[in-house]
Amino acid sequence: MSRPPVQWQVDLPGLSSMVLNMGAAGLKKFAQAGVDIHTLLCMGEIAEFCPASLEYRKEINVCRQKQRKQSIWLYKVVEIGTASNFLADELLKKRAGENVVALMSIILPILSENDCDSFILKLFEACHIDLDKTPGLAQLQAFRDAILPLAQKLAFKDRTWQYHILLEQLHDQLPPKSCTSIPGIATLVQVVLMLQRVVMEGSSKYVFTYRGLQGAAWVIAYARHVLGLAVCVLRTQHDTVPINGQYQDSKVFIYLFDEENRCELATSGRIPDLVMPTDSIDRTQWTVDLENVSLRTLYLPDNPTSAEAASLIIESLALDFITRRAHNLAQVDEIDGLAVTLDGPSVARYPIYCLPQLYRRTKAIVNIMGFHTGVDVEPNADTWKEFFEVDETHIDKGVVLLRPSQRI
Repeated sequence: MSRPPVQWQVDLPGLSSMVLNMGAAGLKKFAQAGVDIHTLLCMGEIAEFCPASLEYRKEINVCRQKQRKQSIWLYKVVEIGTASNFLADELLKKRAGENVVALMSIILPILSENDCDSFILKLFEACHIDLDKTPGLAQLQAFRDAILPLAQKLAFKDRTWQYHILLEQLHDQLPPKSCTSIPGIATLVQVVLMLQRVVMEGSSKYVFTYRGLQGAAWVIAYARHVLGLAVCVLRTQHDTVPINGQYQDSKVFIYLFDEENRCELATSGRIPDLVMPTDSIDRTQWTVDLENVSLRTLYLPDNPTSAEAASLIIESLALDFITRRAHNLAQVDEIDGLAVTLDGPSVARYPIYCLPQLYRRTKAIVNIMGFHTGVDVEPNADTWKEFFEVDETHIDKGVVLLRPSQRI
């Protein structure tokens, strides 16, 4: 499939505004840094795909203020050192520039020059940014060299190493080969874009899962300190270690016990909104939390008439089962090896005596499962027979046929 021709365009209002704000001295400093103004505008194109929390942006600005104090003046004429980082000051004037600096701070101190360039170019490609808005390799290298002094002073690389040590201690059985704390380039791009959706789409729509030890430390440092998300590590299916916040509030989950290294974006929500049952799904091994799931809504169509009929049938069948079970137990003379000594027509056997309470508990359980019969409807053990025609023609063979009546 051929690519469409490149459409060249220049943001003239933004470019002219930047030139007027910087003046001749600013343009001279840009030229000294080797970075073109168009490159600065291109880097702003990915700002929305790499958000940063307020706390981390404050940390960047505080770090830049400390960096300014490290300048050295020669004869009060020439300023040298990292404090003369004009490009960083221009970026930190806007929210988009702060996001770009935050993005560079998570890759420059830990990746090689080739890997940094590869990551940024792959990120531009994954974000579907036009070619005329993508910086060239020479400009990208100049931009990287200009931001590197500030990025190295942030504590992201140290946090990544600390989390890697923690994860190795939490891992019960270390893999046979050593795992690095940084994911591969392709995985880095996926993680950045997926976590951007978690941040931008709202706190209740998506959760991010990362599996495996390799690269998990970088994901934790990025999600917690740069994006401000709650992170939880799972040593096993049931052993959780929250990094910050609580397990139920976490938006990033690290499955440390999983051997396969991959990342996924899952939908967050109530179970009835997520489960789409089909005939091909085997539900016999499912465990369902009845506080969150209505079995009637899950298995039956949303039809008030059929829902009411199903609720009456289910509750009536449950009461019928309890009644038959109680009468069967009342006719035996021995239960679990203990003789039943209460005989005579004036003495009610214990199962029959408990039937009213068993009825109440059965109705409560059926209601919890979602089969609400309503306030004015009180089904009994024989109500289900109103919905079926019982054919006892072959009852001598132990076969009873049920055919739906006209009421269903």
